[in-house]
Amino acid sequence: YVHFGPTTQDVIDTGLVLQLKAAHQTFLRDIKILGRSLLSLSEKHRNTPMVGRTLALQALPITFGHKTAIWLTELARHYQRLKEVEPRLFVGSVVGAVGTKASLSDKADELEKRVLKRLGLGIPEISWQPARDRFSEYGMLIGLISGTLGKIANEILILAHNEIDELSEPFGKGQVGSSTMPHKRNPAIVENAACVSNTLKANLSVLTDMMKHQHERDGAIWKMEWKIMPEMCLMLSVILDNMKTVLGGLNVHVEKMRHNMDILGGFMLAERVMFALSDKAGKQTAHEIVYEASMSGQEEGITFVEAINRDTRIRDHISQEELNALLDPTSYVGNAPEQVDRVVAQTKASGWLND
Repeated sequence: YVHFGPTTQDVIDTGLVLQLKAAHQTFLRDIKILGRSLLSLSEKHRNTPMVGRTLALQALPITFGHKTAIWLTELARHYQRLKEVEPRLFVGSVVGAVGTKASLSDKADELEKRVLKRLGLGIPEISWQPARDRFSEYGMLIGLISGTLGKIANEILILAHNEIDELSEPFGKGQVGSSTMPHKRNPAIVENAACVSNTLKANLSVLTDMMKHQHERDGAIWKMEWKIMPEMCLMLSVILDNMKTVLGGLNVHVEKMRHNMDILGGFMLAERVMFALSDKAGKQTAHEIVYEASMSGQEEGITFVEAINRDTRIRDHISQEELNALLDPTSYVGNAPEQVDRVVAQTKASGWLND
């Protein structure tokens, strides 16, 4: 009776949707767990100053809570996307060989409705055997989530470098980091998450090929889904599991974050001095003066204070007391803490972490 009317693709497509529905619940659960970890980090490190970096180099001060709040909002959007896709994705197929329901009698619509109701699936508007946008959309969404988590994993990996040492993943007592180097505490979990995320990316190009069905069914295209959809779900589940461990026990090296803010010898605050000087000398002139002091100071290996103090065009307008205040990096984080507060409040008000 399985094939008394329905065709093989009805069975396979509906079965795959049921599998994706089960995987989907796991993804929602794990993203909420990650969200709660990021919410906690954002609240705890609302005021923790650290270096903000652009184009790989030190730029201006931020707070670590500001960084994690950005990660949190990105995950929130992915959670919203997952919820929005549900009515489009979770539909079944009971339409017969070419989608006309010719083999299902004059009660075909009632049969489809009753079968899909028993399976807990929605009823499509029309046959979707040659229309694979549902699976392609979900695969792209998996790719987006993987991209975000891979980005976070890679950033933690970079910030764990000994030369930076601002973050580290959990490392248990007795855990072995290297089989030959006893001192190593390798960031193996985030490394794995970044690796799997990079590998998953290769599947994204196949998703567009899945759309290229010929006529009413195309096995050469259709069967690619049998590999790619389970594989992408498994890979995302690995990344989610890795990141739950890392973000749930992330070590934040607050003192090292503060230390790293001084390694440029004050040049990270050049923008702040420029704006203070622009009130007296004009913005463009101030930029030229501070630029010259910054470039010559870095080339000669002196501190920013030394470079400024030898330029009368700056010292004539900014006192030593003002300069000392301007060069405190912890007081130049803008309204980063207030932005964190807003994200935390919006997250709690939305309730998505407790759905």
